[in-house]
Amino acid sequence: MKVEQLYEQHGIGLDALQARFYGIPLDWKGWAFEQVKDYLSSRRRFPVFDLSPGVLDSWVKRFRRQAFDYLYGYTSSMAYFARYLLDKGIVLKRLCPSLKVCIVTSELCTPEDRQVLQQGFGIPVRQRIRRFRAQHYRLRKPDGSLGLIGQPHFSGGRRQRWAPLTLWAGRASAVYGPVQPRYAAYPL
Repeated sequence: MKVEQLYEQHGIGLDALQARFYGIPLDWKGWAFEQVKDYLSSRRRFPVFDLSPGVLDSWVKRFRRQAFDYLYGYTSSMAYFARYLLDKGIVLKRLCPSLKVCIVTSELCTPEDRQVLQQGFGIPVRQRIRRFRAQHYRLRKPDGSLGLIGQPHFSGGRRQRWAPLTLWAGRASAVYGPVQPRYAAYPL
């Protein structure tokens, strides 16, 4: 399944305006490079280094002014923002009616975090999970099942040569090794 298809299941396209809760390089060159990528990718960044009340208030004002389609970023910073909204008696969907879904990038999104995110934002929460060794991504579909994005992929390390990732009997399997191939299965 392609990335576009999984995103379209949530009612958003690849050109949708993203509110991105992520870090950003602090040096000028790295900062400028990320800003250009954000502009070209229809993303507006909410840096997570400072979560003081004044900064969170400025975020609320940005959501009043701009019509974001979805939220994307770290679970912990978004949960902190959602708790702030709940303390103020604000539901983000009421400020920004165009919001459709919140996508968290962590494997560690607890049920409590998910509940806080859903209450504070007023939209469904989905998890995007990346398997670093297998180099594939999963995103929860609206029905709760996991969709695999982008197969086959290549992955590699300094001493290991990886072959294409293939799906076999419900499991991802990768062939690797410098001389003799060995087999490793990664459960989905």
